[in-house]
Amino acid sequence: MGAPLGSNGWPVDIQDPLDPKKMARKVSLRDRALSISGSSEKFFEAGGVRYSHIMDPRTLKPVQGILSVAVLTTTGTIGDALDNVFFVQGVDQTRASLAKHPVGTEAMFFMPNGDKWTMVSVK
Repeated sequence: MGAPLGSNGWPVDIQDPLDPKKMARKVSLRDRALSISGSSEKFFEAGGVRYSHIMDPRTLKPVQGILSVAVLTTTGTIGDALDNVFFVQGVDQTRASLAKHPVGTEAMFFMPNGDKWTMVSVK
């Protein structure tokens, strides 16, 4: 917890959801935890469509339209629970439900954009 001596926080790189050799974003953690859920390593493509291993229990089908979700919150346990929930909920529902979670909880959605990605931050 806290931060390294002489620093504002622990520097952590978030992996690019399309290229594991690249970093998508750097975050600084001070008394917070980072948890990430995504389809960058567990997915398959069929007919030009990418299918995630994360299932939507409402449809019983793989979630589509999201590459990964990074959650910053107070503990790793909370983040681990929320990253899958937010992945399934999507940006709009997550934005609406964040008020129910600890202060300072935020999510970064990495969305497909052609052969690249776009990040949407939800606080």
